[in-house]
Amino acid sequence: MFAAESKFLQNARPHKSKRLPNFIYILSDDLGYGDVPYADNVTSSLHIPTPNMQRMARNGMKLTNFYTNSVCSPSRCSLMTGRHSGHSSVRGNGGLYTPISGMTVAKLLQKTHATALIGKWGLGNGKNGGNPLHQGFDYFFGQLGDQEAWQWYPHKIWKQNESVVVNDHAQLRAGCLNGNCKWSNDMYTEQAIEFIRNSTAQRTPFFLYLAPTTPHFGMVPGVQGRYPTPLSYFDREFISEKWPWDVQGFAAAVMAQDKMLGSILDEVVAQNIVQDTLIFFCGDNGIDLDPRRDFPILNDNGQLRSSKGSLHEGGLRQVLLAQWQGTIIPGSVSDRMFALWDFLPTVADIIGLSTSSLPQHDGVSLAGTLMGTGLQQHHKHLYWEYCGGGQSNSYPPGWIQAVRVDKWKGIRANKGRVWLYDLDADIGEHHDVAKHYPEVVSKMLQVMHDEHTEDEAWPSSTSATKCCWMCESDDSRDCRKAFGHEQHCPKARQAAAFTTLGGSE
Repeated sequence: MFAAESKFLQNARPHKSKRLPNFIYILSDDLGYGDVPYADNVTSSLHIPTPNMQRMARNGMKLTNFYTNSVCSPSRCSLMTGRHSGHSSVRGNGGLYTPISGMTVAKLLQKTHATALIGKWGLGNGKNGGNPLHQGFDYFFGQLGDQEAWQWYPHKIWKQNESVVVNDHAQLRAGCLNGNCKWSNDMYTEQAIEFIRNSTAQRTPFFLYLAPTTPHFGMVPGVQGRYPTPLSYFDREFISEKWPWDVQGFAAAVMAQDKMLGSILDEVVAQNIVQDTLIFFCGDNGIDLDPRRDFPILNDNGQLRSSKGSLHEGGLRQVLLAQWQGTIIPGSVSDRMFALWDFLPTVADIIGLSTSSLPQHDGVSLAGTLMGTGLQQHHKHLYWEYCGGGQSNSYPPGWIQAVRVDKWKGIRANKGRVWLYDLDADIGEHHDVAKHYPEVVSKMLQVMHDEHTEDEAWPSSTSATKCCWMCESDDSRDCRKAFGHEQHCPKARQAAAFTTLGGSE
């Protein structure tokens, strides 16, 4: 443990209430902004039924100006560490390449709460320092890397430090369409419910980080529909058999995600802890609109531009749902600007830790907004950086930076010019107004300079071919080709994708 972390944890003091609250964060995987009917700026009349997400919105608060990162692993790193992508150790989908480092919210809570990670990790393993059991979690059941998490019907899955068989090879060869195999997300739900029950029975406050792999593609990539969402989730009152098979699978995956959420909400009620539990739900980034699954039928992004992997709103923007019955006003809405990296200081604030004593972080506590006290810090700006490309972008592939200040959004590629958008007037980011507001552009450039810390594993670049996008191991065959160019991940910090959780930090 870092010295600063040790000193910080010694400063823990009780919350004002008699009982420390439980925390549950449910992070969906590639959930489209337009796939949830409670989102604004969505004009489609065809919404995937999500009654439990709507139920949570009615019972709690919608935060409509909420931001993630553009792909999975950086979002998960920001959630855990309270740091944006200019400061964090994971800035692309390469958690097995460079693991998470620094204080985590799980470490923060481990002194007072039982902690569990169930689902997708994406932030390292035991051989390179990212073992979730060394990052503050008492219990781990799930999958480590991004590519490992693509296996919706895995042969093995991690439980603590052991890789246990959950589907034998004969089952997998026979095909999993009709429920012959165990679906990872069903197992995650079962494990989450068991953790809630056990913690409640032991009268132990808990932190549950539930990270399912829904909806993602709606099926395992490249398997041509052989292993999609289980057929039991295909609601034929909504999902038309006339739709393309991949669209059907994706809609079923969103509906499955909603049922998972409903199971957790029901369990909290059944355990009579609904007033003691703060629950968050959102997606980790925008929808994945690659050529395999562009679904205009579902209007996945509403009016937002682009998708996963983009620093346009379609890659970054989500609606955060927060429920804490008896504390959060039911049906309330906030349009304050927040981000994933606010979770850590929010938790610290709620349990009574001084946010000024936290190690370096980029977030603000949103406790004032949730509790309606009127005492709320504001973000002066939000910052992102990422190497990649995407569809329907205003900018070319390469090393990208983005800043939001009030209504303004600025984007820059490869340290070149800035594209500027007025989000109040142009939520779809179609009209670049940079030439009309040079003073705003100047401010954007200053934030981009100040908020970026150089990292040898995730280098900034003036060239579209020289930044690191996704390298899961030091085998060059595992470095993905994106938008026609090979990504160059520095050899100095590449780490093999080990298949064990063993080892120590």
